[in-house]
Amino acid sequence: MNSKKLLALGLGIILGINGLTSGDRTLAQNDSNTKRIRYVPPTRPGDRGTVSGKNAAGSRGCQQRQTSELPLLALGGNPGYTQTLREYPTVWFYIPYSSREVKEAVFEVQYEQETQQHQRGETFERIVISLPSAPSIVPVKLSKAIPLGVNLRWYLVIACESGNELPITGMLKRIIPSPELTRELEGTRNQLEQVEVYARYGIWYDAVTGLAQAYHNQPNLAITWNEFLLGVGLESLARVPLNFD
Repeated sequence: MNSKKLLALGLGIILGINGLTSGDRTLAQNDSNTKRIRYVPPTRPGDRGTVSGKNAAGSRGCQQRQTSELPLLALGGNPGYTQTLREYPTVWFYIPYSSREVKEAVFEVQYEQETQQHQRGETFERIVISLPSAPSIVPVKLSKAIPLGVNLRWYLVIACESGNELPITGMLKRIIPSPELTRELEGTRNQLEQVEVYARYGIWYDAVTGLAQAYHNQPNLAITWNEFLLGVGLESLARVPLNFD
């Protein structure tokens, strides 16, 4: 084969590859953006349940709404959805009320068990929340380092301008990671891989926080976020905006 034919053949191969590159790149990108992350609740007795359970305030809120609208809802807090490794964890809520409807929103953490220094029911931290202008999923990050191995109970109370209050409650516990969990986390290369490990080991608050942050920074992770919520029965929140303000 002469040099002209070789050149033409090489050019054709290059053009063919280039012609497929954009489509292949899109497929590859879509594959990475549809990464499945499945949350696995701990298997210890009493730790199984659903992510929301009774952590909802009903279909009526600060103003009477259609029953089809979503209620005030906690993302976690029930058995199987209480663990964190972080000193300053974040708890997530779907808050369907705007700042115009609410007089005050208070997040309070209390000791659920008695310790040497603290009584059960004693307040650990109290945070007044600034609500967004429209319904959204809102993070509340603790500013005090929580102790290891102590059961804490949080309360979110929405005080409406109309005078009624809407409370929801859940549990929170900081645990020591096992050697296996530590090794796996040390071997991760990015935030999404960390989330996958947290989810597999039943570390709820860290899994949902990490994935929410990743989705906020990379909107093309919408399918991953939606399927994660679907897997824990929160598919109704899949299209609700995240509020990081």
